[in-house]
Amino acid sequence: MNWPQFDPERIALALFNLLQTSTYAFQSYDRRGKLPENVPPAMQPYLGLVELGFSQVENQAQGLEKWLFHFRVLVYIRADATPDAIPATEINKAMKALVAVMRTNPIAERQTLGGLVDNAWIEGQILIDTGILDQQSALMIPIMVDCGL
Repeated sequence: MNWPQFDPERIALALFNLLQTSTYAFQSYDRRGKLPENVPPAMQPYLGLVELGFSQVENQAQGLEKWLFHFRVLVYIRADATPDAIPATEINKAMKALVAVMRTNPIAERQTLGGLVDNAWIEGQILIDTGILDQQSALMIPIMVDCGL
């Protein structure tokens, strides 16, 4: 019987490596997560992966456990300060690239992080700050990873 791959470090690293394959031109990446004011404009666009925690459920037949890992992807993009610039444009490009990397081909297939987990997907509300006040745009994407049974 295959038991869940409960290896948080390998799973987080596999997800982080996958996100770095997006077509969006990020200048810096990290797994610590930073506040926008701690990421200089020269290091943006920035992508950070933050681990928020885990949940374990046993609502399966015969008490089989299931582990879910909760992550947030942080994206910071310094918006162009010119009056004609639309800050949401770059946020939308980054979002599109990250959605594409979380999908597999064909789209109906699961994202298994190279066979390490049962599935990884974007789930929940995606928050956007378009930098109206100070040109600092931000995007926060929730990702769920299911280790399987």
